[in-house]
Amino acid sequence: MNHWNRFWFSDVPKIRCQLLITSLAIGVAFDCWINFLPQAALHGITDFHVAHFGILDKLPFAPSAGLYAGLQISVGFLLLAGLWSPYRRWLHLAACGLYTWGWMMSQLDSFQHHYFLSLALLCIAVLNPQDPRRHPYKLLGVIIAVVYFFTAIAKLEPLWLSGFALRSLGESSLGENQLWLKRLVEWLTASGFTPAAFWSFLAVGVIVAEFLLAGAYLCATIWPRPTGRGAQLAACGALLLAVATHLSIEAFQLKIGWFSYYMLILAVFFFTPASWLETISSRLVPRLSFHLAPAPLHLAAAAFTAILFLATCILSANLVEYRLLRAAAWLEKGAPQQALDTLDRLTLLDAYQPSERKLRLQRARLAAYRGLQDTEKTQALVNSLRHHSNLPVPLRMELAAEAIETQDLDTAIAQLTAVLDEQPHHFTARAQLGYLHLQRGQVAEAETQLRQVLELRPFHLQANDHLGTLLVLSNRAAEAVPYLQRVLELQPDHGQAHYYLAITCDLAGDLVEAKREYILALTYHPQLHDARLNLAKVMLGQGQSEAALEQLQRIPPEANCYPEAKLLLSELTSP
Repeated sequence: MNHWNRFWFSDVPKIRCQLLITSLAIGVAFDCWINFLPQAALHGITDFHVAHFGILDKLPFAPSAGLYAGLQISVGFLLLAGLWSPYRRWLHLAACGLYTWGWMMSQLDSFQHHYFLSLALLCIAVLNPQDPRRHPYKLLGVIIAVVYFFTAIAKLEPLWLSGFALRSLGESSLGENQLWLKRLVEWLTASGFTPAAFWSFLAVGVIVAEFLLAGAYLCATIWPRPTGRGAQLAACGALLLAVATHLSIEAFQLKIGWFSYYMLILAVFFFTPASWLETISSRLVPRLSFHLAPAPLHLAAAAFTAILFLATCILSANLVEYRLLRAAAWLEKGAPQQALDTLDRLTLLDAYQPSERKLRLQRARLAAYRGLQDTEKTQALVNSLRHHSNLPVPLRMELAAEAIETQDLDTAIAQLTAVLDEQPHHFTARAQLGYLHLQRGQVAEAETQLRQVLELRPFHLQANDHLGTLLVLSNRAAEAVPYLQRVLELQPDHGQAHYYLAITCDLAGDLVEAKREYILALTYHPQLHDARLNLAKVMLGQGQSEAALEQLQRIPPEANCYPEAKLLLSELTSP
């Protein structure tokens, strides 16, 4: 039992406990207010609104949006108030209970680290920095080690070890402007590594790092005050490993909330040498204490803080954010009228919202009007938005798409040009702009825009499609072939690309290939009547009169090519 007692009763530096309590309390409080309070709007709407435990749905206080919002406000307040109160333990225990109830009441909050944070809050609530027997600190260290160990064990499967899972996560999470990973892979490939080997090596490295961190936390828990130079260097190495691991997770933009930030905080206070922490805290927080004033002053400060915080909540923009999130959820469920009712609950503060938030309100109303098929209000709102000088790019793209649909090419070109003025590398906008110039007969300008896209994005589907179409229509069919073939590599069922590729084969005299491409075009796009007419002509050239007649008879009278098809029909059926 000597080793067991030494583990639980060995001295833990007081500074570690004080900083751990302070940082976790502040982190969870602002996590509740910033990330989870706005999500209250989704409770009671989405299909995943079920409690983690069925018994919670049977309680008198059933999960609801208002209750969830109240819990998030209360948890943050209790955690912060506890830092300056002589009743810290009870306030933090209450916060731990309410926080746990908050994530239990709905599986909307299904982050795995919620369970871990409940245990962490319980540990810091019962942890007393003034008591030399700091068992909760040791227990928290063991819990963290178990988390890392279990996470590493869970990855010991072929899907992860092969690197496939990590590669999928990396490629799906990186945006157009985050090219660091692509450049790294290219550099390693040039050095002789294959991409598959790189991703597999990285995946195995993650497992090794997690096993090492699990062992490091156990060591830091057993020896919380390393004295030898080697032990301190090992602790600093574990800190660097934890920082590198979780910064990499953030670089991959994995949507796991603030989990990485919590683990970075824990790593700093578990692994940083105690002498360093004491030096830093003495300068930054010279009088770190949980007993800063007499009880009456604590009560007065708590009351003032509660009133101030509640007033801030009432007057804050979260009310508008609440309505926006709730309206978006109704729209996603196909209930535009409920969304519009939510947006129309005006408050006195709506007139004082920043322009960005006002635009978001108008954008949500526009989606609701479209869902209700109220063309008059939709057009009125669109007209008012078009003249706004500071529209966000996604809204400009929506307005451009609507203008294209109504054949208002001038408005569409103006919106796309404004998008490119703000984001010159918005490839979709440039490709659409090129296509609009093509529709207006401005071939040179269209070609310039499309080639600018393909210089940076050779496999951009729309740009290849539009440029191939442009070259065929400009009597440069031979030049169009590589672009159309690239479209079909990216999307084999692209009927329009098969049609234009068939035209290039037809013009080149390759009737067999032209026939095959016309048939593929009609397979994927049966309403492409021009392709059917051309297929009939090819069949006539091959002496297949009956097959050509069948194709011509399938062209409806409303088709643009019907007069020519009718003339061919009359020639075929005449004696």
